[in-house]
Amino acid sequence: MERTKPLKIVTHTHVRCHALLLAAVFGTLLPVPATAQVSTADILGTAFDQGGSILVGVKITATNLSTGFSRATATNESGEFVLPSLPVGHYVVKAEINGFKAYTVADVAIAEGDRRRIDLHMEVGQVTESVDVKAQTAVLQSDSSSIGTLINSQAVQDLPLNGRNFMKPKQRHKELFRFARRHEEERTFGYRSEQ
Repeated sequence: MERTKPLKIVTHTHVRCHALLLAAVFGTLLPVPATAQVSTADILGTAFDQGGSILVGVKITATNLSTGFSRATATNESGEFVLPSLPVGHYVVKAEINGFKAYTVADVAIAEGDRRRIDLHMEVGQVTESVDVKAQTAVLQSDSSSIGTLINSQAVQDLPLNGRNFMKPKQRHKELFRFARRHEEERTFGYRSEQ
């Protein structure tokens, strides 16, 4: 007579545990984007008329000169607008509202992490008329207290090692492991074993 193996019963709990385990394993293997790195920028500002009063409902459009990417918004009840998370590049910003000339700011350059302020001073007239303004480089971005710069790969490669051995971190890792093991032995046995 042949011996048969007993049937293994698989329950929903087993399946869920295995699925959770697989998700945890594969989730740790996936690359995670660094949150501190920002590859976008914002354009913000306020729309005014000739007398300095705020304008509500002005349609603001920013168009990337190289890609044609475009984003639009309108000024709020405070006359302010924000075009968030724009890809870096050079933009044309255009503002339009009935009863005023179209206002265009050409070649607005934004870099990673910028919060570029553009205040719009619109003139009374027909929308078919326009006021063209050349954007000037902002010396100080007063809307953000962050400081940043772009570093290209060549600059990183050109960094000197300053006499450091590139294998040193690996050696230090081994030393740290030995120290942790000795510390664990002291805690467990109450004494330090000399080797």
